[in-house]
Amino acid sequence: MKTDITVLAKRKFGLWFLYGIPLLLLSLLATNVLNAQCTSIQNFSGATTIAATQTAGAWYPDRFAPAGFTSPANEASPIGAGRLKHSINASNHQSNAFYNTQGRKLDLADGAYLVEVDLYIDPNWAATPKRWAGLWASEFSEAGVSTGKFPIIEYTTATEGPNSGPRFRGYNHGTWIEMGNITTNFEGWVTLRIRRLANGQYTYLVAPVAGGGGNLFFTTTAYTGSVGGEKIGEAILQGHNNTATTSTGFSYDIYWDNFEYKTPLLTATVAAASSSAGCGASAVFNIEATPNTTVNYTLTEQRNRWLYLLLVVQMLL
Repeated sequence: MKTDITVLAKRKFGLWFLYGIPLLLLSLLATNVLNAQCTSIQNFSGATTIAATQTAGAWYPDRFAPAGFTSPANEASPIGAGRLKHSINASNHQSNAFYNTQGRKLDLADGAYLVEVDLYIDPNWAATPKRWAGLWASEFSEAGVSTGKFPIIEYTTATEGPNSGPRFRGYNHGTWIEMGNITTNFEGWVTLRIRRLANGQYTYLVAPVAGGGGNLFFTTTAYTGSVGGEKIGEAILQGHNNTATTSTGFSYDIYWDNFEYKTPLLTATVAAASSSAGCGASAVFNIEATPNTTVNYTLTEQRNRWLYLLLVVQMLL
């Protein structure tokens, strides 16, 4: 039987209209993917902005200003170049112990749910029992009011109760939870990460930057009463101007690097093929591959995936 070319052409056009047009529209209207987020990063390769009082975009004192908070600090290996140097000076010791916690904090963009930073663990710290350094966060309501919740990851060598030696601990809304004594694998650079969960609890992660396994992980249980809309409103880099055994000051330097925090993508639909669309000038658009890893992902890539699918359908028609 002779094939009717006109009939085949009409059939092909019908299939194209049924399948091809919707796919083409999806490719042209590519929106942000599930779990899309913006990552704001400070790598301290340039000068760090500080202020004497609360100022948008600047690090300002928490409790009491440390003696120094400058970058880029260029030190010999293993500390390295392009770091933030956070200096504690014994001459700034305060009679009120509350003000011997000396650091600076940064106001975060609306909706922040994750904050992390790299901290250098000096092997010499193990010889002196004291609180050394910590990443703190402050939770705020959707209206911008403090909820009184302060998730914290801290490195300490102080002897408190049955706990002693070099270790990390996490704050569980009134109680310190020991995350585990560390080995030499944790000397040098480690990443500290605080993440707010949908149920109002927090996860704490400590991981050696160089890898090698043995990560420390803890999920809080005491941050109750969340009603939705809460966020991490501030991040604080903290030091301590005293020792665990004396009431005098203690001079030392803390080194930080690669501070970042994450917020949801600012726009619900972004048609522009840009890696920073909807995020702001200092942020990167990306998605989370797993709960503890992040990969950059541009809208161009997403659009291309729809186009590839469209081409496959076309080949089958």
